[in-house]
Amino acid sequence: MKTVNKVLFEKELEFHFREESIGDKGVIGQVIDGKCFDIERWHQGRVVRAWYNHLIKSSLKPLIIDAGANIGASSIFFPPLTMKRKS
Repeated sequence: MKTVNKVLFEKELEFHFREESIGDKGVIGQVIDGKCFDIERWHQGRVVRAWYNHLIKSSLKPLIIDAGANIGASSIFFPPLTMKRKS
């Protein structure tokens, strides 16, 4: 395993991946560097954000599930976005 530090939403995070894996490196490039999960740039993403904000205002606790389609990158990408909105 290799560790790389990446800055995401003004916070430095430690990211662990298999150094020999082209796929792991691709996920880091796509999700962390390329911010491909930054859905708010699309109309439907803004709809999702509005719904999320509605749930928070209703004192509900939305749950984001990382179903394991890659190396857990969404688990690193989404918390800064969601935690920032709760405060």
